[in-house]
Amino acid sequence: MVKNLHLRALLDIEDVQVRTAALRRAFAAYTEPLDVTGEESSTLIILLNLTYPKKLVDDLLDKRLARKTVNNQTHIDVCIDEVQWLHTHNLKYPDIRVSKQRLVAPSPQLHPSILSSVNCQRTLGWSHDSAKVNFTKLFVCHFIWQGKVTCLAKLMCEAPKYWKEAFQELGMPVKQFMNICGRVKHFLPEQLSPDKVDKYSVQVRMPYRDGYIAVTPVVSHALQSELQQAAIKKQGRYTGLEFIRSAAVSELVASLGGNVKALNYPPRINKKTHGLGDNLLARVLSGQDVLNQNVLSQPRFVRVLDELLSSESALALKQRRQQKVANLRQIRAMLSEWLAPMLEWRLEVKEGPILLSELEPIKGSLEYQFLTFENELLPELLANLFGRLNSVMSHSTMISQYAFHQRLMPLLRNSLKWLLTHLAYKEPLLQKDAEDEHFQRYLHLKGIRVFDAQALSNPYCVGIPSLTAVWGMMHNYQRRLNGRIGYSA
Repeated sequence: MVKNLHLRALLDIEDVQVRTAALRRAFAAYTEPLDVTGEESSTLIILLNLTYPKKLVDDLLDKRLARKTVNNQTHIDVCIDEVQWLHTHNLKYPDIRVSKQRLVAPSPQLHPSILSSVNCQRTLGWSHDSAKVNFTKLFVCHFIWQGKVTCLAKLMCEAPKYWKEAFQELGMPVKQFMNICGRVKHFLPEQLSPDKVDKYSVQVRMPYRDGYIAVTPVVSHALQSELQQAAIKKQGRYTGLEFIRSAAVSELVASLGGNVKALNYPPRINKKTHGLGDNLLARVLSGQDVLNQNVLSQPRFVRVLDELLSSESALALKQRRQQKVANLRQIRAMLSEWLAPMLEWRLEVKEGPILLSELEPIKGSLEYQFLTFENELLPELLANLFGRLNSVMSHSTMISQYAFHQRLMPLLRNSLKWLLTHLAYKEPLLQKDAEDEHFQRYLHLKGIRVFDAQALSNPYCVGIPSLTAVWGMMHNYQRRLNGRIGYSA
């Protein structure tokens, strides 16, 4: 277990300038909390002196200045008023035009695959008027006291004896101390949300049921603060985000001089383009099957096979024929899904992105023949493909009883032959069934290029646009396309 630095170690520094610089850094939001247990008086002196601009304070342990500050009611009142702008999530990040907005929220539920503020120690940040950034340090600077990470604002809600004595030592009457505790507690609720969304806040509009819903993403102070701490320790890869008016963003950003760190994890991009064909080729070389075996294990495939075997139980001849025709159509559809990866691979070979020389390592295999045969020769692969189909079925626990079935073999063979024949004559594999309400067509968009995409997928990570942004781009394309063709959902 890593032991936190204790304040006493910094107080022992003799050089005033070096000690003051170390103390400022120790109480900054971008560093790990300092243990101040047993040094309440010195801590209060430091916090009071931090409320002044840096150029006005040469020594943060100046007890005379701290005593003067305690007796300056106007100064203390400004510090207390800023408590009402403490938050768990910063609504002014990244747009400082958001005003009079504050969010104090409980920690979200823990999820094993999501990094959020629940993974961090709950701390409070501040964002309001940039001119008041120093005043807020009295109550917002975090430290460790009696084993817990806290700040003076939280402690004043409980009015602990040690801190009351520290204030009394600087000349504050008990009555005034209790009054301050009451005012701070009033400004620091357990939970608070704004009653409206500011017009400058980011809103992500998403389809929801029959309409749309707007979601406003917010930035966790605790998570952002711990990311800065990890960046200082060089734990991970980071890139910098620069803010010009840093004090208007938050106390955390101001303490960093406007240079905020974010995780930098761009996707790995190789010089050589890798597509579907490269992946499938690697699978064949490793002895894996490239066909879509999952479709053969789906309940709908099993159901159709069962119906084909029980079709003789229908009462009327017409009913038996209708049921058989419907089942065979579904068999063809599912077999086409089974062949889909090979069909897409064949399309890449025919259109030129993949050279035949790249397929030399698998020459002589069924996959090579399927990729290189002319259309009219594809039916010659029926026997090999049918053998592969039965082999896959025999090794599947769900459908092994249907493999090499006497009554199913002619039906499956004819369905596979039908597919290869239609491929040979360049006819569509699937015809629209007037009674099939679930028929779908797919629009294949090639060579899409996106400009001005935001690589900052969220306030904590840089490298690739978010999946929400990609989804939004495609949804916008869908809306525009529907408008062009006159379709309304």
